[in-house]
Amino acid sequence: SFNIQYLDVAQGLPLSYVSELFEDKSGNIWINCKGVIVKYNGRSFVNFTEKNELLRGHPQMKEDNQGNIWMATRNGLLKYNGKFFIQYDTLGGLPHNEVTAIELDKEGNIWVGTPKGLTKFDGTKFYTYSKEHGMKGGWITVIRFDRLGQLWCGTTDVGLYCFNGNSLVNISKKEGLLDNVVHAMEIDKAGNIWTSSEYGANKFDGKTVISYNGESGMINSNARNLIVDKNNNVWFSAYRGGMSCFDGKNFTWYTEKEGLSI
Repeated sequence: SFNIQYLDVAQGLPLSYVSELFEDKSGNIWINCKGVIVKYNGRSFVNFTEKNELLRGHPQMKEDNQGNIWMATRNGLLKYNGKFFIQYDTLGGLPHNEVTAIELDKEGNIWVGTPKGLTKFDGTKFYTYSKEHGMKGGWITVIRFDRLGQLWCGTTDVGLYCFNGNSLVNISKKEGLLDNVVHAMEIDKAGNIWTSSEYGANKFDGKTVISYNGESGMINSNARNLIVDKNNNVWFSAYRGGMSCFDGKNFTWYTEKEGLSI
């Protein structure tokens, strides 16, 4: 059982709609409320968007080893150093200002997705991988690195890409994915690639795709976001349905009955 507590407008949130959560190394929770970014320290909220229009949109967030918070926004790539924001956009070499995904590698490089493809930022220069490098198209929705250091990215219409630093491999419906639209992606402790889509979830072990949906035990097939917890359970949020937790064998449902707000 879980102790479910609410944080809503009455507790200080600017809006009830929450599209993304991110926890930094200090334990602060950064919350995306439909394009309004707030930081919650466990006691109070700080609204960053109120005085910074650059944050408008639906930014994804990551933290580097120096404690800087990086944000993928509709106005380019933003870095928050604890005092002020630094903007990186097309004037500085970013191929497109619409940044749709972000991740950091072990060397501290920032990897982002834009309508122009996959881009690496080493702190000085931007390097972009696009159609001439094998990308067929599709906006990038999520970027993750596996334990071998390979980069995986989900897209809006061509499934998954795996990039080993030299070549790109595409995994799509042809290889067994339920859909070529990838809503979210995470990698579990065994190295399996999990993705979510409108038609269910996929697990890719490097060779075979196994699919899960409402008929397999999920609360419904329209899986939105997903996470892998410290016990290697995979959690899926469902569109207007609650949450499903998969322990490797069975799904457990969490709905309004268990205290969720749907």
